[in-house]
Amino acid sequence: MPGRHIRSTDELERAREQWHDVYEASAMKSPILTYEYVKLWYECFSSSEDIRVFKVMEGNKAIGFLPMVVRTRGGIRVLTNQTNDHCFYGEALVRRGYEEAFRKKLLDEILNESGWDVLHHIFGYSFSAIYPLFPESLLADKARHWKMNLQPTYTIVLDKTCDEYFHKDLSSSMRKSLKLSKNRLKKAGPHRFLHVEGDEAGKKWQDFLRIEDSGWKGKNGTSILRVFRVCCA
Repeated sequence: MPGRHIRSTDELERAREQWHDVYEASAMKSPILTYEYVKLWYECFSSSEDIRVFKVMEGNKAIGFLPMVVRTRGGIRVLTNQTNDHCFYGEALVRRGYEEAFRKKLLDEILNESGWDVLHHIFGYSFSAIYPLFPESLLADKARHWKMNLQPTYTIVLDKTCDEYFHKDLSSSMRKSLKLSKNRLKKAGPHRFLHVEGDEAGKKWQDFLRIEDSGWKGKNGTSILRVFRVCCA
């Protein structure tokens, strides 16, 4: 059964329940893959005619979504991820256990879709539950010209405490900058740092929006809350 290519926020609204169902059954419950975030991004950063959401079906069941957008550059229509300076994250939402079926069907759906000239999939990460989204073996079978560019990122494993790292390895200017930031936080009043994941991160989304809006982004009118108010007013 072919998927349904969503081309407007109204069509996306009609897929809300399916989106929530796939999200709850997915292996990666990122706030950026929630229905609310995806719809808000389109309302703030995309015109209605540029919306492309690929919904992949298995029988009568939705097994995944890939939100994308069409950008025209020099007369060339580029189908790319829902990313910009506010978000470097181009992952797909996939029902757990259907990752391989999603890959194959998604690529067929995209290649059969008209209205684009170049597919530019960016910001997929190796920690993803479905990485790579378009493996070389799958691309090689489609008789298309393609190029894959990998940019490594790094995790540092310290053989010492953070306190030792701070005093022995960081430059004096970096230590001074961090101390100034720490003093500013102290003057701002009581605070604490939290690291949350999965469903708990989704519950903290409104708190994140409020905190982001309370700083320089809010004052400059570039926080997510203020951008949303302007574009949707």
